Amino acid sequence: MSWKNWPYWLKGGLITILIYLLLTIFLIIIFFIFKSQISLIFFQIISLPTTLVNNLFGIYSGHNGIINKIFFTSIIIYFIIGFIIGLIYGKIKKKREVNLKK
Repeated sequence: MSWKNWPYWLKGGLITILIYLLLTIFLIIIFFIFKSQISLIFFQIISLPTTLVNNLFGIYSGHNGIINKIFFTSIIIYFIIGFIIGLIYGKIKKKREVNLKK
């Protein structure tokens, strides 16, 4: 099954994970090269969904592996966001195709 045949919800989830990972790597590189605090601010912005989920459900307890928990929770949350966007896009596209065939 090639990329073109995947359902839109899967494409959306994987694309948002890829964007999140690329942004995270880019911000880490910027931080280590320039020692800029602005990259930490941007990292907090892209980790905002994870922070909201943590505050709502209290996922993190203790400090053991907190970075790993934040990172993997962010990946799951961004997949869900992409999943929803892809699902909506797929429904709209399917509805348009049905209307064009009439």
